[in-house]
Amino acid sequence: MSSSSQAARFPALPLSKEKEAAGPLYTAPLCDEPSDEALIARIRDHHEDALGLLFKRYARLVWSIADRILEDSAEAEDVMQELFLRIYTKASVFDSSKGTAAES
Repeated sequence: MSSSSQAARFPALPLSKEKEAAGPLYTAPLCDEPSDEALIARIRDHHEDALGLLFKRYARLVWSIADRILEDSAEAEDVMQELFLRIYTKASVFDSSKGTAAES
């Protein structure tokens, strides 16, 4: 994001009827797509598209797990939003020399 006062914006998730047709919960990055670690570095450097790419990659998976645990879709959406907001605000403390993004 270009300004610290600007709130992080997340793409909308498909509604329940659209979820069935939305494809897999997780899509592995293609060869030409940046790794999770590269995206976190770009988020740290305030590249606006990086958080959106990470969100598209993991949002359905995170929401699905939270929904199964909480059994409340609205609460699951809140958890998902909080998680990606935490990633955005804490990207500066990620150190790829200490492990991968999946291990963090």
